[in-house]
Amino acid sequence: MAQPASCEKDATGPGCRRAVIQADHHLRDVYEEAVRRGVPRAVLVDYRDRWAGLREDSRDDPAHLIQGYGALAYDLRREARDDEEGASRRRSPSGLHALASALVPWW
Repeated sequence: MAQPASCEKDATGPGCRRAVIQADHHLRDVYEEAVRRGVPRAVLVDYRDRWAGLREDSRDDPAHLIQGYGALAYDLRREARDDEEGASRRRSPSGLHALASALVPWW
């Protein structure tokens, strides 16, 4: 995982550039994972726009950019998991929910 500390000593140095690139690649991987998991398009567009805005706003502060990318990746990964968990709950009701659904037409 990219560390913003690599930019504290030299924000224009090769270590900082590598850290920014690493953070960007990580966020890309998480975004692609979210696409594969079927996160709604509107959510993906929102993250894409926030990603672009962060890149523009943090152009002169690479440590902030790395932190922002990390936060976006964390949130998007949770979004992907939440969406996946919701889909699995919808697909396979079990226990009392399945029994209640089966009995409702007869009540």
